Amino acid sequence: MIRNYFLIAWRNLLKNRVFTLVNILGLAIGIAACLFISLYVNYHNSYDNFYDDVNDIYRVRWERHSQKGDEIRFASACPAVGEAFKESFPEVEALAHCYNAHGVFRYEDKVFQEDRAYWVNNEYLNMFSFEFVKGDRATALIAENSVVISESIARKYFQNEEPVGKFLKMNKDLVLEVKGVFKDRPANVHCKTDVLLSYKTLARLYGPRVMKSWLYSGFYTYVRLKKGSDPKQVEAKVPALLENQISEVLKKFQLEMFFYLQPVKDIHLSSHYMQELETNGDKKTVSFLYIIAYFIILIAWVNFLNLSTISYIGRAKEVGLRKVVGASRTKVILQFLMESLLINLIAVGLAMIFIELFMSGFKSLTAIPVEYSIWHQNWFYWNLLAMLFIGVFISGMYPVWGLNFTDMNKMLKGEYQGSKAGLVLRKGLVLLQFVISIVLIAGTLSVMMQLNHMHKLDPGFNKNDIIVLSTPMVGDSTLIHRRDAFREELERHPQIKSVSYSSYVPGEDIKSNLGSIYREGDEPTASKNYRLIQVNEEFLDLYEMQMLKGRNFSKLHLSDSKAVVINEKAAYHLGYNNPSDAVGDNIFLSREKKKVIGVIRDYAHQTPKEEHEPIIFLTQPGVLGSLSVKLEAPVSKKLIHFIEDQYQTLFEGNPFNYYVLNEAYEAQYQDDIRFGKVFGIFALLGIIITTLGLLSLSAFTANQRKKEIGVRKVLGASVKTILLMLSKEYFRLLIIATVVMLPLFYFGIHYWLNGFASQMEISVLLFIVPVFVVGIVAILTVSYQSYKTANLNPVDSIKYE
Repeated sequence: MIRNYFLIAWRNLLKNRVFTLVNILGLAIGIAACLFISLYVNYHNSYDNFYDDVNDIYRVRWERHSQKGDEIRFASACPAVGEAFKESFPEVEALAHCYNAHGVFRYEDKVFQEDRAYWVNNEYLNMFSFEFVKGDRATALIAENSVVISESIARKYFQNEEPVGKFLKMNKDLVLEVKGVFKDRPANVHCKTDVLLSYKTLARLYGPRVMKSWLYSGFYTYVRLKKGSDPKQVEAKVPALLENQISEVLKKFQLEMFFYLQPVKDIHLSSHYMQELETNGDKKTVSFLYIIAYFIILIAWVNFLNLSTISYIGRAKEVGLRKVVGASRTKVILQFLMESLLINLIAVGLAMIFIELFMSGFKSLTAIPVEYSIWHQNWFYWNLLAMLFIGVFISGMYPVWGLNFTDMNKMLKGEYQGSKAGLVLRKGLVLLQFVISIVLIAGTLSVMMQLNHMHKLDPGFNKNDIIVLSTPMVGDSTLIHRRDAFREELERHPQIKSVSYSSYVPGEDIKSNLGSIYREGDEPTASKNYRLIQVNEEFLDLYEMQMLKGRNFSKLHLSDSKAVVINEKAAYHLGYNNPSDAVGDNIFLSREKKKVIGVIRDYAHQTPKEEHEPIIFLTQPGVLGSLSVKLEAPVSKKLIHFIEDQYQTLFEGNPFNYYVLNEAYEAQYQDDIRFGKVFGIFALLGIIITTLGLLSLSAFTANQRKKEIGVRKVLGASVKTILLMLSKEYFRLLIIATVVMLPLFYFGIHYWLNGFASQMEISVLLFIVPVFVVGIVAILTVSYQSYKTANLNPVDSIKYE
């Protein structure tokens, strides 16, 4: 019986090759596109999701609010809060610490700078499920001067040697014993680690003044709560804890402190605070792409349902004959369901081929790691089964339901042309396709225009022809003098314009901040939070930052060691209505008086997507961080070799690393550019699926009206008149789709643009162009089929009927 159903189904598919091909191709593209987007979404949702007891692990996040309205929100916490939580709250089962430890590491003649190094306590290894291949995870970081490393780092430094028991030297003279090797961490974690050092070592180096402080930031703190504990109840106990611990400090500076428990698995998409460990993803972006996935598969199902209904209308006579010879309703339903199942199975198979063929390119476009395989994800197979079931059900059941309640006489005479309800449904489905297609195109244009808007904005500094080197960290007491000698040596080169040192360069997240800053004459309670950048005298000129009033730092002014330059935002933050008025006034930085000698124009230290930060520049002789080299011409290999030779000569024992500033700064746009490309590609696929559907639907409509067209031509109707007659219904649907789209898109674009500090103007073109494009596609598609029908010999059309 089943075999017979499949044979009949296969014959019917071959009999209607065009409908079959359009159905399968449209459905396969829709399924593949939906699964590709699901891969992107599920990858970003998988961050930090694989730890043991992940639902009970939280990061302690810190906020400081002043009575003057200044608010600062840290991703990190202060060093004292972790132990206080552990001692005061019985709900806290385990505590983990993490603090940045990037530096220069050496083993024999192998020297590298490691940026993914952190000071952590031993519980960090257990909480975040590190898999050890050598050593004992339970004790690896308990002792001082201990370090554990990833397999990649072990190969990098020790090659084929046994790493455990060997010693790494950090920076100048800190000797660390390797106590273990862990498997390389996957890419989908918010804190990417290669080298982990004992937190007890940091405690010894910093001392209790820092480690027991409630004011220092940058200490990442994690807790694991006991099963069944409510994080909100823990947060509710924090005010009493702060009152007991630091009430005097809070009263003195008129501050409020808040600590929140942030689910660790939510960090990647939902956390965008100061001092994040990396640039996190955007939940809005992921949500928009998920919507696109639903839109595309919906368009594919709409096509499938429309075309299946059309196909089954042509088979009404067959259904009538089956019923006459005794076929039950159940058998008729099974026959059509078998056909639907066969089409869907072929479409699923073709979709899997598409996925395999285009997976490499998709991962490259979306920066998904190669090792994250879609074939190993449970959600993939559940989604595939769900789409298969829905596809079979909607295309198999609805037409059968319609045919089973149709007049038998009409079916046997071949006069059944579909019901009015079916016609309304088909029009409604086409309308839905138009709405989705217009929204997808409008969304693509919006992303492109917003990115173009950001690229055209003046960042407020010159980022061209600059390379950035790591400041040497290994050396003796002459290191600072050798830095000056290095700068002077480079500036003698005819292709090098200037050299400067700074703790941060444009494009980097400024993690250095200070809250106890206020104007002379104000109370200390007027303090607000500012970002601090330590620079030498050449920095502002090298980056060509615009001085609104005052002057730059100068070696000719010895008093500049007690001077600062601020940006406009910092001047407003200090209470000046006119930023230029700040020049000549004094401010206090942690009770140390500093004179404001200049105010620069606000600049986009990171992308224009971010709000301007209040920044204070001050000079520092031994500043660590980066070395900026301004070139007279674009970077060349010969010039890089020259700089490297000078660097290695003067800074022996330090690795030479550099990057081109403009490229690194532009890389900040990559997530948005990637989003725009993905959005555009899948919007195009949506249009292709819609076009395939319109092609078949218009062919069916024209075929149904062959006799009418023949009679009209006999009576003198022109081809133009017939084209207009066949196309006007689609125009009407397009107009309705435009009206429906306008409010949907308007609110959607505003919601997305809220994530940008600098927003494009919403042009009327965003509404006109998508409608025009969809209209042109619809006109060409419908006109093609209509033109073919309108040019048929009317005698043949009437005779056919």
